[in-house]
Amino acid sequence: MIISTLFIIFISLLFIPLTYYTLRLLFSQKDYHNYIKDNLFESENMWYWKWKEDDVDMLHSKCSKCDTILHYDENKINNMVFYFCPKCNSQEMKMKGCTYSYSQFLLKREIKRKYFEGKYTKKL
Repeated sequence: MIISTLFIIFISLLFIPLTYYTLRLLFSQKDYHNYIKDNLFESENMWYWKWKEDDVDMLHSKCSKCDTILHYDENKINNMVFYFCPKCNSQEMKMKGCTYSYSQFLLKREIKRKYFEGKYTKKL
């Protein structure tokens, strides 16, 4: 049985991209694990998080004055979330038009968007 040259070229062209993508998936490091803090939505406060597999976990912000983790207060009537410091009692930031759970969703979505579009600074 004689294998034609065209068949060998076809098989080679078929397996080269498959081999490339397989090796890329196996050996590429997910560098998003180094992306663990950022200034989101142009706020004055940095947001910090950890990665749990491919999802954002333990998302929080800290007070710019005393470095305490901020707490939140929801105003459901006006659709606002206020982030404040319980230690120095200062209001650090607010998000308009959302509840606390929706604000967390927006922040996580922004983190993932920045990562996938490559619009984040590595090792902040």
